[in-house]
Amino acid sequence: MGLGKSLQAITVIWTLIEQDIFVGGTTCNNGIVICPKSLIVNWENEIKHWLKGSDTFKTYTCLANMEDVVIQNWISAIISPNASIIKPLLIISYESFRSYHDLICYKKDKIQRDIGFVVFDEGHKLKNYKSELSIAVSCIKSSKRLIMTGRPIQNDLMEMYSLIKCVNPGVYKKVNYLPSDGKADKKSVEKENIVLNVLSIALQTFLLQRTSKRVSLQRLNI
Repeated sequence: MGLGKSLQAITVIWTLIEQDIFVGGTTCNNGIVICPKSLIVNWENEIKHWLKGSDTFKTYTCLANMEDVVIQNWISAIISPNASIIKPLLIISYESFRSYHDLICYKKDKIQRDIGFVVFDEGHKLKNYKSELSIAVSCIKSSKRLIMTGRPIQNDLMEMYSLIKCVNPGVYKKVNYLPSDGKADKKSVEKENIVLNVLSIALQTFLLQRTSKRVSLQRLNI
């Protein structure tokens, strides 16, 4: 808490929807924020607070007992000729996404729907790549993904693999690309150290880490 993750994510969302490498264009016309059920209203409020007075995008918030209606409205918006004007953003819980992922991710002909971007709040919920939730998330067709989490990964490489697989598919295609956590002989340890070094270098290209100490120093202008 207090690391500024939500504000940074909203800044990224705004940038993707409002700016492009080409003058007058935009990068994305739609997106999804997936978060715990308890944070859905908080996300809507944060967006209103930081983008007050802005018509950057329209939020479609999935509250209890209204999920199917809201999702259908969001789908209608993203396929509308005015999608680039509406810029629909779906805010949905992990539980609801797991239940409705087919409707969200696929068209009627089972072709994957193009999603502009996806943000995973409290992304440590995706730490098991074999879980039903992670499998549902893998159906999302989007090249722009952001995972937010304030919980450290407990030195578990399988958890790390699961998060990498979600946010940057293809970096490590197989689990056995990562070293095991079990005991090994000297030769295996040397090989694993090499792999860990490669992993560390790869992570630096798409991992942003903020600590409470660093945030405190920034607030003090140190």
